[in-house]
Amino acid sequence: MTHEGSGLSGAPAALKKYCKGAQIGEGLAVHGGSAAGSKSTVEKWAKNNL
Repeated sequence: MTHEGSGLSGAPAALKKYCKGAQIGEGLAVHGGSAAGSKSTVEKWAKNNL
């Protein structure tokens, strides 16, 4: 999820509310201005969380 300062905001809580029974893991918030240079961060997160 990209953002401009709000982080994950209420996304984890909303997912838990609307996706009952789903397994909700650790999220990754990437600042929108840093998204283009975040490939290694996303790859590391994916390796550890998917």
